[in-house]
Amino acid sequence: FLTEYPEHELAAEAADGVLDTGSYCADPVAYPGAPAYSGRGPHPMRLQGTTSEDRGFPAEWLGEDAAGTELVVCVTAEVGDYQDSCRYQRSDGSTLWATFYAHRFNITAYELRTGEEVAAYSRQIGEACPDTMDNTYSTVYFSYSGDFMSLASEYTDAEFRGMFSGIVGA
Repeated sequence: FLTEYPEHELAAEAADGVLDTGSYCADPVAYPGAPAYSGRGPHPMRLQGTTSEDRGFPAEWLGEDAAGTELVVCVTAEVGDYQDSCRYQRSDGSTLWATFYAHRFNITAYELRTGEEVAAYSRQIGEACPDTMDNTYSTVYFSYSGDFMSLASEYTDAEFRGMFSGIVGA
């Protein structure tokens, strides 16, 4: 609809629908009613493939609707590079070896107004070897076998937000 009827009176509603369903990254389309990605930031974005909720993003970094969004930022996550292996002592005195890998995020940003790609990059974040391994450590476990564990390192909200500061222009 947006491609065929970009000036239609329902184009804004259609653009909001595309952003809300998370389907934009599969088929980026232009929405001429969106503000241009130019000049000094901040450039409001909508994230696809992950969420901005509870990450502490400044309000001016986030577009609430298509009419207030300059960038659609597509994010995929995968296992990153090996970081370190660390030894932990369990409460029963036995040893647990943990191998840590970074989180790799692949990021592609599109200008909503034109549908054109404006940035594509990857970032790896996360800190290996926390002081303790307990039930509060929340991450993706890849494998666990007796005395050996492989997992992705935890990362902070600040690290996560930092991946977008360059394109948002903050």
